[in-house]
Amino acid sequence: ISLILSLSVFFIPLLLIILKYNQKTKNIILLILIASSLLIHQDGNASIGFFQEGLIISSFYFLYQKNRSIQYYVLSVLLIFLAIFTRIESIIFLPIVILCGLKFNFHGNKKVSNLISLLITILIPLALYLLFQSFFGYNFEQFWTSNFTFNINYDGRFKANFFKNLIKLFLRPNSLIIGSQTFIIPLIILYLLKFNYKFFKVKNNIFWSFKKIYDFLINIDLLFLIILFSLFSFIITLSDKDYHSLIFLCPLALIVSLKFEEMESNKNIFFNAILIFLIASNIAFYQSIFIELNRNTSYKAPFQETLNYITKNNLNSKDIFMVGGNGWFHIFLKNTPQRAINDYWLYKLPIPFETKELINQHNNLIESKPGSIFWLHNNLLNSEYKNENLYLKELLNKSVVLENQGEYSLMKIR
Repeated sequence: ISLILSLSVFFIPLLLIILKYNQKTKNIILLILIASSLLIHQDGNASIGFFQEGLIISSFYFLYQKNRSIQYYVLSVLLIFLAIFTRIESIIFLPIVILCGLKFNFHGNKKVSNLISLLITILIPLALYLLFQSFFGYNFEQFWTSNFTFNINYDGRFKANFFKNLIKLFLRPNSLIIGSQTFIIPLIILYLLKFNYKFFKVKNNIFWSFKKIYDFLINIDLLFLIILFSLFSFIITLSDKDYHSLIFLCPLALIVSLKFEEMESNKNIFFNAILIFLIASNIAFYQSIFIELNRNTSYKAPFQETLNYITKNNLNSKDIFMVGGNGWFHIFLKNTPQRAINDYWLYKLPIPFETKELINQHNNLIESKPGSIFWLHNNLLNSEYKNENLYLKELLNKSVVLENQGEYSLMKIR
């Protein structure tokens, strides 16, 4: 149900946009196939990406409306900040909303409109933050650590030299394949060529002043702003994971949906070829999925043995300590194990990612009475860094393996 709801946040708004801005049945079918092709080769991690992107494109939709009312701007700001609170990298697109807010004229007075836009842009995220903080019970330090400190720390561990980064920038086959299989990238290129938009008009000076850059951005069309910022997000992430490509491709899918019939040529040869390719690739993909499902009629969770042990011994929440676990186990267990859902990064890397809460729960575990049991994910038990990560090394020195249960091993404090 949660997966269906997450995907619906993206696909329902996009479907409504497709139906509103396209009249020809063939084009509607083609655009639906383009959107659904984004699902090909994605895994469960993509669900939050589609949810996040649905909020972003809905925000852009309200900015795109000719009737630039204060209600539309409020909705746009609300949606973009919901996307930011879903995943912090959505903040890449925030400047688009702010720049468009400066174009709005609510009461015929530009200064008053700019002041109102500024207040909306400040008060809505503040209200959302306070609401979420109250509901989920975190403080600002935890919010900052989870969204900024961890990401900077994690990204820093995998930084390569300049040459490798340059290669990674241009050689990201997954991202380019997804963009090509959906025809989003070719159609965006066609859109740019068809409208022959001149991005840069620099007169008498190679270097832009801040005012020239501001004037350029404030006067540029919204759809071209979305293209620019989507390309920018693609450049700075360097990621080739399928679901990370969504932050680059989904806003472009919005532009394709809005401008598709304007791009369509009279002969329709190119578009007929796209239609045939997309129908064939979608049918082939879904056929392979159904064949695979029929082959695997029975599914056994890799942690089923651990679940059976907990059920058989009638353990309650306070007796369940998972180290290096993940959310799936928590969902299937239907109880709340002690410790954080994901403490993986305290133990996974040679230099651990530390927070006060993670360190406290680690100390509580190793100081528990002898004979106390817990479960350790086998990825950590067999980790190449188990003699380098000080927390994992300490935990292994203080415990002994009782039983390998598949994904997890049952451990006992010495």
